[in-house]
Amino acid sequence: MKKINLLKDKISVNSNNFLQAINQNEKFGITIDGQIHYEPFKEEVYIFQGKKKKPSSLLQATKPILIDEILGGKYKVLIAGDQTLIHAGGEWDKITKLNKKICDYEDGSSDGIEVFDDSKLEEIGWNGADFDISYRDLVEVIEPEGTVDGYLVCIENLEPYNFIGFAKITDIKKARKLIFEQAKKLISLKIQKHPHFTKELLDEDLLKTVSYFGIDLDSL
Repeated sequence: MKKINLLKDKISVNSNNFLQAINQNEKFGITIDGQIHYEPFKEEVYIFQGKKKKPSSLLQATKPILIDEILGGKYKVLIAGDQTLIHAGGEWDKITKLNKKICDYEDGSSDGIEVFDDSKLEEIGWNGADFDISYRDLVEVIEPEGTVDGYLVCIENLEPYNFIGFAKITDIKKARKLIFEQAKKLISLKIQKHPHFTKELLDEDLLKTVSYFGIDLDSL
């Protein structure tokens, strides 16, 4: 997946398209890859949906709106020739609400990943939990860029470390396959090496999980 840290990565939009959108006085959306769409909005990751900010008073109406104020809130905007750069990290809460319905999972430094939106991924994760396989363990195989099409959108600081983000997976079929194989591999390793999950200690529930992932105990 393509990782975008909104604290440092700016969203680049074609300046002509951006200026056209704010001058039409219609509701528009800006996607994570810098495309501008109008209602009805497609199911994509958005950093903004709305109209150009209106003056809040008659006094303000007599003054030109500063470019940084066009989108309102804490968005920062810089028009640089044919590209407009948008820094959206300050509006993280708004962005997560915009994408709540379409994201496949949310992740945070403290809570971690609690659920997959996709029912098949959730089934895999639920079965892997019997062997103490976390959802974070599973997504490690799909998050590196070039593995699965999609976006990992986050705000991330290194010192002190803090991470919160959400993922939108475009190629869900490939993600299911990779995560299933990841769970199967991790469970097989636990049976081989973890003292609490040796073959002799596998109860009925754990054996069902072994069967679900198609693990051949005789080969371990």
